[in-house]
Amino acid sequence: PHSVGALHLVKIHQLMCLCLTKICGSVRTHPRRGRYICVNQHRGQISQKRGEFKEVVMEEVRVLGLWASPYSFRVEEALKMKGVEYEYAEIDIMNKTQGLLDCNPVHKKVPVLLHTGKPIAESLVIMEYIDQVWKGESLLPSDPYERAQARFWAKFIDDQLTPAARRVLMGQGEDAEKAREEAENFLKVIEEEIKGGNKAFQGKTMGYIDLVGSVVTYWFPVLQEATGKELVTEDKYPAIWAWGERVLSCPAIKEHLPPWDKLVAYFRVFVAYLNSRSPNS
Repeated sequence: PHSVGALHLVKIHQLMCLCLTKICGSVRTHPRRGRYICVNQHRGQISQKRGEFKEVVMEEVRVLGLWASPYSFRVEEALKMKGVEYEYAEIDIMNKTQGLLDCNPVHKKVPVLLHTGKPIAESLVIMEYIDQVWKGESLLPSDPYERAQARFWAKFIDDQLTPAARRVLMGQGEDAEKAREEAENFLKVIEEEIKGGNKAFQGKTMGYIDLVGSVVTYWFPVLQEATGKELVTEDKYPAIWAWGERVLSCPAIKEHLPPWDKLVAYFRVFVAYLNSRSPNS
């Protein structure tokens, strides 16, 4: 009886797929929900077994990331803000897989976004891609000038401030001390921009620059506790601190941040490992 029932179900499945294929052109089974999904090749719409409705075809979206990375966080948060369902794959950065190297052969880093099998690397590039591809609340301002400003300050944070701060907080010896003056100068620039009312940092809703800035407002303080060093404090940079409090108090952001204690413990081990490999150690 069981084999007959199974055979009957198989025939029903084959018949359902055949009928949907004739109607829509192609058919597949949703990997998570187990429903029949008919892909209309001409209109880019789908129908489901129970009732028909119009919507964007379910797309394969996957993130290769690291839970402790601010760059992975901003990409995942951008997808969540857009309401995009995605799969997540944790990558061991100490033992990079061939899959990661194939997806990002230039930088060999996370995060990587895979959209319908096509890889997009570098978090800032990925975030702009997400903003352009999926509807919903825009991550970047609609005004061209304000959008350009957001991009400029995001690059400033990633390309200038963060490398200097990393050398201060994760380095040691003379190199760390040399980097401190540079990092402090960059922080002063952002502090003055925020105090001066730069719109890039004054968004009414969470957006592109706020996600990028989480490395300053959350990850820097985490590293400070992990290493016992000091860089960003409320006394020295009250405007940056206030910006961070506004961003981190947002329920959507707060809910998805990696746990503070877990992150501190991770970076204590990671920084100790880096310093043990340093020629100056």
